[in-house]
Amino acid sequence: MENLQNEKYDNNNKVLNAESDNLSLNIREEKALKTVYELQDRLKEILDDKRDLEMEFVALKKNFIQTNSQLDEEKAKN
Repeated sequence: MENLQNEKYDNNNKVLNAESDNLSLNIREEKALKTVYELQDRLKEILDDKRDLEMEFVALKKNFIQTNSQLDEEKAKN
């Protein structure tokens, strides 16, 4: 009888430990997913910034080439 109660107690402890481990793993998984989503959002922002910088660079380069051409034209006139 006492042996049966000890086994029941041990089994209950095992179940509680397993549930605790499961809960802990679920919390870790949620944190990991949250981090993944945050990093994906950050990556999207960075890629958008990169695209904006690339467009600005192209505009500046085009402006530089145009200004250089105008300078060469003015030099040729003089």
